[in-house]
Amino acid sequence: MPQYIDSYYLTESRDLDLVYKFLNDFLPQNKEVAIDYPVPQFGNDKYETIFYNVKDLLIYLEQNMNVDYIIYWESLTDRSTIKQVTVQYTDDGKSIFGVSISGREADSEESISVFNEIKKYLNSNIGCITGEEPPPSNSAEFIEFCENRFIPV
Repeated sequence: MPQYIDSYYLTESRDLDLVYKFLNDFLPQNKEVAIDYPVPQFGNDKYETIFYNVKDLLIYLEQNMNVDYIIYWESLTDRSTIKQVTVQYTDDGKSIFGVSISGREADSEESISVFNEIKKYLNSNIGCITGEEPPPSNSAEFIEFCENRFIPV
């Protein structure tokens, strides 16, 4: 089983157009990992609603700024450097984009290159690199999370 290096980037936006533009630019051949999207995500079978279309979920999350949710897309091609993209919608109106690439060393040349490219693309001031751990669902907790992870200079 391959090991992944994850990098995360805090953004002020919950705009679904940014999500689709990001996917188109960085993971154009992708598929959603889930087949349905219950809200709340971890509601222990007590859901307000269940979406069966990711676009409807993205619209809902864009309009409901305090709902936290994480969505996964995986690459459909082995040739892609990026193997998976996540978007973690925070409970305080922001989002955290995540990118997974194959590897073991957070400070590898490829990992740092991908990090710098995406950080610039998203115009993100807060980001970090780690190994196979999801980000927190709150932006203040994410900032703290990054303080204890690898951040290229």
